Order: sequence, then C-alpha cells, then structure tokens
Amino acid sequence: MPSNSGRVDRWLWAVRMFRTRSLAKQACVRGSVRINGSVAKPSSNVKVGDRVEVKTTPGAFKELEVTRILEKRVGPALAGDYYLDHSPLPDNDKTTTSLTPVAKRERGSGRPTKRDRRRIAKLRGGKQLSGTEGRYLDVGESSFACCLSARSFGHGHCPIL
Repeated sequence: MPSNSGRVDRWLWAVRMFRTRSLAKQACVRGSVRINGSVAKPSSNVKVGDRVEVKTTPGAFKELEVTRILEKRVGPALAGDYYLDHSPLPDNDKTTTSLTPVAKRERGSGRPTKRDRRRIAKLRGGKQLSGTEGRYLDVGESSFACCLSARSFGHGHCPIL
C-alpha cells in the first residue's frame, strides 16, 4: 500500500540522488537539502507536490518536484518516474575554466627529453638560473642554486650535496 508521505533522506536515496542513505542523511544535516524553501532534517516528511532542492556541488543544485513517494530504492531507469526535474540548465561559460596552458604528453611517448623538461619547467613558471646553461628550477629549489652550477659545485654549505 503506497503511503502519501515519507522521510526525505530515504526518498532522496531511493530516487538515486545519493549513493547511500547515510550520504543523504549527511546532506540533510549539513543543510544542503530544502523542502519548499525551508531547510530539511533527515526525518522531515516529503509528500507528493513538494519541491526538494539539493545542493550537488558548490554553486550547483537540483530542484525536484515529488510525483510519487517510494520507500525502496529503484533502478536508474525507473527513478525519473518519481520526480520532475526543474533544475536550471548548467552554465558552460568559459570564465570558470582555467586559461593557463597545461603540459600534456602523448600516452606511451616515454620519458621526457631534457629539452621537453626545460619547456615543462618554463611552462610551470620556474625561473632560469644564470650560469646553468638554460636550466630551470622550481622556486623551492632556488635556495641551493649556487651548488647546482658546475663552477661552484661542492661548496660544502648545501645540506643536500
């Protein structure tokens, strides 16, 4: 016999908004779930016609309207029959993506050559040392720059060498 209301954490788990019921409960406790605009506790009742808002990622949320109540988890193909999705379409604007270049290599191309390593270091923002024939170092390594050149190797004050 179908009931006309049920727990919100169980309903969110049953319609596959969360992998486990524990995650659904934690989302309710965190305040990431709202029923008709008010923050929901895990034991809050949800009934047909209610609007449930769930925060999925920072800045994104799903707005669902309950069409049927269920207590048991259903398959992904059937889960959509139990709610209407009123979520806004995601913005795919370029402002959220990173504009910094990324060093990518072909899979299976092997170890980078010395020239490739220099280019990668330059791309990552490393600085070039004078007297090291174009060698780039990360900022953390720059304090030992005097011991890395061929002329002053082995000063004795560098703890690494």
